[in-house]
Parts: sequence; C-alpha cells; structure tokens
Amino acid sequence: MRTFSILLFTAMVIVLSPAKADWQPQAPRFEGIDSAELRAIFKDGPFNLIRRRTDKQLPMVVSGIIIEAEPGKIWEILVDYEHRPEIVTGVSKVQDIKREGNKATFTQKNFIKFSFIKFAWKEHRIHMHYPPKRIVCYEAKNPDKSIGGYELIPLDNGKATLLLYSTIADLRDWAFPVGTMARTMPLIEEILMTSASVMIVTGIKDYTERK
Repeated sequence: MRTFSILLFTAMVIVLSPAKADWQPQAPRFEGIDSAELRAIFKDGPFNLIRRRTDKQLPMVVSGIIIEAEPGKIWEILVDYEHRPEIVTGVSKVQDIKREGNKATFTQKNFIKFSFIKFAWKEHRIHMHYPPKRIVCYEAKNPDKSIGGYELIPLDNGKATLLLYSTIADLRDWAFPVGTMARTMPLIEEILMTSASVMIVTGIKDYTERK
C-alpha cells in the first residue's frame, strides 16, 4: 500500500477555461504532437491541467507523466485491480472485484493523511475499459456520469507512454476535514486534487519501473 500525504509540489500547471461539467477525454490535446515535443513538455516531471470550478460545474485536474514502458505493459498494470493498493497512491484495499466484458466493478477503500490526521472512506467503482487507450471511471451510485479516467498515448513508436490521469470531484461536499478545508479556502480544492493526481501518476510510474 502506498502512503498518500498532502504535500506542496513543484510542477507545471495550466488553468483551463470552463468546459462541459462531465469528464471528457484529454488525450486529443496531446495526440499528434511529436514525441520529442512531448518529452520537452514533460521533462521536469508531471504536467498538470486544471479546469476551475464554476457555479454549475465541478473542477477537474489532469496530470500527465512519461513512463519508459510500452503502453501494453502500463495497461496491464492499470487493470490489475488485485494489486491496486500497491499501484495507486491513496488506496488501502480493493475487494469484490468483478469483470464482465469491458467492465470492471469493485469496492475501494481510500485514505488521505494530513500530518497526524487520517481521513478514510469507501467507494464502489465502475471502470470501463477501452483498450489499448482509455479507462473511464464511475461511481456505482452514479453510473451515468464519469468522474475521471486514465489515457495512454504511445511515444517513440510505442517504446514509451504518456500516461494521463484525470479526476473530477466536489470536495466541498466531503466530510470533515476535507470538505471544511475546501469550503473555507477556495484554492485548497485545486491543491488537494492536483497533489493527489501528481502522486497517483508518479506512483504508477514508480511501480511500472519496478516491474
């Protein structure tokens, strides 16, 4: 299990204008760009896009990182739900895994650690697989609205991969302490989501390189 603690980080961040409230694929922003140009963009580590909250839409954060592995290898890691706590930062346990066609359902226990305070919660998730490029994530209680996803863009003729992870959430509706912090400090929502996203893509990269 990988430890998830909120931290300050240095990474390139671009703020996007509001778009649709639902999650949308982000790969088209990068597809077609030369591998050398993408490597120049991501050379200093994770690259982040933030779509800010409006009254009618939730914030979304996209984090990208280059992994020196073929997309197929990363795909197998992303759909290995049995080992998800070792792969995804902030996940402590996964159970009740079921697979049917391109659909996977499971119960996931998550946690966030603030210094000496640990906040944990459980969620029932649905992941729709669209190999070899995309996984779209949903909460089982709201299966018609996606909450994020993973996207794989091959680089260097398939020898490396640009991994994109995006998440959309309403942290202001969360329980104490996350919800309280998000409501009282407007920028904390972006900081928490971006910090989490950076740690997730970095954790996947580290796990991939260890395999």
